[in-house]
Amino acid sequence: MTEQARLQRRILRTLVAVQVVGGVGNGAGLAVGVLLLREVSGSSGWAGMSTVMLTLGAALATVPLATLAVRAGRRPALATGWFLGAVGAAVVVLGADADSLPLVLVGLFLCGVSTASNLQSRFAAVDRAEPRHVGRSLALVTWATTVGAVLGPNLIGPGTTTARALGVPDLAGPLVFSCVAFAVAGTVVLVLLRPDPLPPARRDGIDVPVPRVRAALPHVRG
Repeated sequence: MTEQARLQRRILRTLVAVQVVGGVGNGAGLAVGVLLLREVSGSSGWAGMSTVMLTLGAALATVPLATLAVRAGRRPALATGWFLGAVGAAVVVLGADADSLPLVLVGLFLCGVSTASNLQSRFAAVDRAEPRHVGRSLALVTWATTVGAVLGPNLIGPGTTTARALGVPDLAGPLVFSCVAFAVAGTVVLVLLRPDPLPPARRDGIDVPVPRVRAALPHVRG
């Protein structure tokens, strides 16, 4: 096995672990976000804003995180997204406990940033992959995300128990798990995603343009 193959295997193992853990966090939060907003707002009309805020957070974080990846590497970019997601989940729990709709909305927005890291992990999986293994590397990381997303909603029951132990609303319980999962994912990235996938790719002569928000806007509109 070549040195590049060994490095790629190490990168993939780390990313698979991160995607499973992070996927659990995303799945747990997505499962209760709608119900939590309806409970806090007292109106079903606000329920749909859960998906809106999660999607908006992911969309607006994509270009800044990609820019950070180009300038500083995948590791700090991915970790930043996961840690912001952890902060967001904590804010949602605090907002639910305070019965504050604005806090819950802001928290959900920040939770959405974790989705941007989740998606950009797929690029990290192929930064150093050999051309014939790009598809396999991408599929493996995508599959790992699915595993986490399936496991996440199953935490609603344990989340209720956790919420009651902490003295917060029942529906906020799964977000406690999301907070922990995102924090663990970010920590694993910082500690274990070595070497950083992107800087070596650039040194090997791969042209990685710095993304710009203005360049992304036509794709958002179209």
